[in-house]
Amino acid sequence: MSRFFLGFVIGALIGAAVVILGGRNDLDDSGLTLRAPAEGVRARIAGAIEAGRAAASARERELMAEYRSRLSKRPAGDRQPGL
Repeated sequence: MSRFFLGFVIGALIGAAVVILGGRNDLDDSGLTLRAPAEGVRARIAGAIEAGRAAASARERELMAEYRSRLSKRPAGDRQPGL
C-alpha cells in the first residue's frame, strides 16, 4: 500500500469517528437549526448589498455635481466638444 493511500484511509477513519462521536443525536432538527441562521445571513447580505448600492448612487450624484461644477467654471474656449 502506498503512503498516500494509507494516509487517506486513516484520515477518512478519523473524520468518520469525529462525525459519529461529535455529531448531533437528533438528525431531524439539524436541518431546521441550520436554516434559521442561513436566512439571517441572507438578510444581512441583502441589506449590505442594498446599502452599497445606495452609497454608490449617492457618490455618483456627488461626482456628477462636482464634474458639472468644474465644467461650468471653465472658460468657453476650453471646453472639449462632446462633453
